[in-house]
Amino acid sequence: MYCAQCGQALADLVKFCSSCGTAVGSAGGAAASPDSPASVGPVAEESGTAWDNVLGIVFFLAIGYALWTAGSWIYDTLSGIAGPASPEHQAAELLRQQMRAPDSFVAKESTVLWQGKDKHDRAAYVVKVTYNAQNGFGATLRDCKLVAFSMDKETIYYDKRRAFDTCGQEGDPVFDPQLIANVIASQFTD
Repeated sequence: MYCAQCGQALADLVKFCSSCGTAVGSAGGAAASPDSPASVGPVAEESGTAWDNVLGIVFFLAIGYALWTAGSWIYDTLSGIAGPASPEHQAAELLRQQMRAPDSFVAKESTVLWQGKDKHDRAAYVVKVTYNAQNGFGATLRDCKLVAFSMDKETIYYDKRRAFDTCGQEGDPVFDPQLIANVIASQFTD
């Protein structure tokens, strides 16, 4: 044994340290040998409980979800695609659903070319969507489609056979007004 106060080696049965006079039986009087685990230093108590760990994980997941949502919104905003309820976003989503490999679909630009009312007095749109996607063979497609649809607060209406028309020649910045008129007539006035 050693004195906890001065570190002097002590005999096993002594009650006081012969060097400093500290009582060996007191709370701080004697310590075990310096090599024993008790004299290594203060033992750190385990902090926290299992609930603290669970709350920490939930906190980090919530932060991750918030960052992911914000990142998606920023990407959509910067890429020219408006928010989830916008006609631009809805058109891109309708077109994505028509792809053979929908996970490869990336809308590059989405622009409303016409908006009005359909024969049922619902909001109707013709939206130009420029996109990249992969075909069934893995080749990347760069294309543009005119997407015609109408919608109310809860539902989107479109005819799969007539809702998606090609914009024209690749890179052609001018769209034929007759093409847009034909899309409007075929989708909304029949």
